[in-house]
Amino acid sequence: MKSVDSIGLLVQQVRQHAHLTQRELAERVGTSQSAIAKLEQGESNPTIDTLERCAAAAGLAVKFTLVPLPVADPVIEQYKGDVDRSLLRENRKKSVHERLQSLGEWQANLNVQHYAVSRGHMRLREDGRGRPAAKPVMTQLERLLTALCDAEVEFIIVGGVAARAHGSSRLTDSLDVAYARSPANLSRIVKALAPYAPYLRSAPSGLPFDWSVATLQAGLNFTLTTTTGAIDLLGEIAGGGQYDALRSHTIAVSAFNRELPLLDLPWLIHVTRAAGRPKDLEVIAELEVLLYESV
Repeated sequence: MKSVDSIGLLVQQVRQHAHLTQRELAERVGTSQSAIAKLEQGESNPTIDTLERCAAAAGLAVKFTLVPLPVADPVIEQYKGDVDRSLLRENRKKSVHERLQSLGEWQANLNVQHYAVSRGHMRLREDGRGRPAAKPVMTQLERLLTALCDAEVEFIIVGGVAARAHGSSRLTDSLDVAYARSPANLSRIVKALAPYAPYLRSAPSGLPFDWSVATLQAGLNFTLTTTTGAIDLLGEIAGGGQYDALRSHTIAVSAFNRELPLLDLPWLIHVTRAAGRPKDLEVIAELEVLLYESV
């Protein structure tokens, strides 16, 4: 199922998940088709009991997650005044696929002046005159995400791509994922990314790097460059812990013809705050505005 920004959309997606018409759902819930239509259009507010009956009719269950309210930060509150709310509202009208597709298009068309070879952002080729020319290697989200999904890797999208999926206007050129540390999952990660020649972004170009399960077992967090872009494999996240601890704060979204696991918005804000990076303050402000407007 896709992520949702309203109760009405949630009811609609529950119904579509079960391949039910509005009339069929109404019959199972014990209400009228017009009542279901009003719920989906946001013209009425359902009770918790109604939500639970709608979910049960689709073979699902309602789950509520309580998270601590963030302590107001005067700097973040000031940044909120600069957030373009009209742009966020337009982003929220788009599907997750459209949000990530536009990010991928931006990455493909980005014109960067300098690419640091030592950080994996440059490939050298001969330009026909014997002179090396720089060619950027930008993340192709569709290729990376489908590779992980098709290999059945256990992962959760976090970081900038997660923010974008939730409706953020922020741009990022790397994919951050939290991953399960089981031997079987490490093997799937190695297999999924092997065709794209993973290499440590922090390592000088040309040094040997063994892309293997043993290498992943010996480390925890890996910042990698590949022939299809940058990806960060995070075995643990500040404020969020490891993969198993994050699973209960994950939602499923649809993009690139795949169902993708995404860190939910409240917990994305929580872990971004926990990282404690000054550069994230504007990001947090935007995410909190998104959260407030999605309620």
